[in-house]
Amino acid sequence: MLVVLVVLASMAFGISKSRAETVPNLPLVTADQLLASSITAMNAPGSISGDVRTRLDIGLPEIPASLNGAAQGVGFTNALSSMIGVQRFRVWSSQDGIRVQHVMDLQEQDLVANPSEAWFWDSATATATKLRASGITALPTPPTSSQDQMANVDPVVLAKHLLAKASTCGSVSVGVPEVVAGRDAYVLHFTPSSDRTLVGDVAIAIDSQSRLPLDVSVTAAGASAPSVEAGFTSVSFDPIDPSMFTFTPPADATVQDVTGQVSDAISQAKAHHPDIPASERPVISGSCLDTSVAVPLQQPLPSQVTQLLPFSGPLWSAMTVEHSGQDWLLVGPVDVATLQARAAALP
Repeated sequence: MLVVLVVLASMAFGISKSRAETVPNLPLVTADQLLASSITAMNAPGSISGDVRTRLDIGLPEIPASLNGAAQGVGFTNALSSMIGVQRFRVWSSQDGIRVQHVMDLQEQDLVANPSEAWFWDSATATATKLRASGITALPTPPTSSQDQMANVDPVVLAKHLLAKASTCGSVSVGVPEVVAGRDAYVLHFTPSSDRTLVGDVAIAIDSQSRLPLDVSVTAAGASAPSVEAGFTSVSFDPIDPSMFTFTPPADATVQDVTGQVSDAISQAKAHHPDIPASERPVISGSCLDTSVAVPLQQPLPSQVTQLLPFSGPLWSAMTVEHSGQDWLLVGPVDVATLQARAAALP
């Protein structure tokens, strides 16, 4: 959940959203009709591509340089720094696969996935990482990795996560129509019903013709501007050549294959391992947009990290706690007080 909110990647209010001032004159539609038609459109085979601009403004504290790992091109802050602030992407998506290209001045990152395999390419380290092979249907990656963040910058993917919760986790309403990426769009607002979540409003601009989402923004409760947004600045629904979703590493690239590790991780997750003590299993609390997770720590966090905790931002909080001799990391789109209350109920 947090990955979807953090990971997911996006824009704040201060950025121009490529929406025209003129309000489109669109036929009236109810919130339920708009929600249903958008879900149907996202589940139907189709193609969408274009330029995406995102910004993430979630109030992160200043992270010590010692945690950066920038010299190796990896690390917690390196992954976050590739997503916070204004970022630009190119996205191609169809039934043949998905490709996300991070547009940067001196570096190129590409996530390429099709039904048979998935790759992540980073020109800064000249490294091509094979993430998935045939038979592995998921694309799991470390929650702070650049490729996991990139998998969620597609506004359609981000909206699909959120709209799946809209009908059962809150109320929906139709706002004032807008023009997004040159397209007339309805605006669907999703207001969570939970009084524990820090999320106040989710606004999704939906193309009036294709009914595919073009822009997603998340605003914290009590705030007047979004903290998270991802939106198309140009968009096309034309067919996409299937070759766009294949990748061959350059001849001089360092190739890493983590398919085996991914497969093992999926198998272990599906097995649930009932023999593992409860104190060593992640604990999920809450539901919908107030879901938090408590992760048992097998070793202490670096002191530079613990100095930043507890953390409370506009959309999420994090803290560590010792309970019954076990150290836990708790994270979720709720305030610290809620995390503390849930920590008291840990095994």
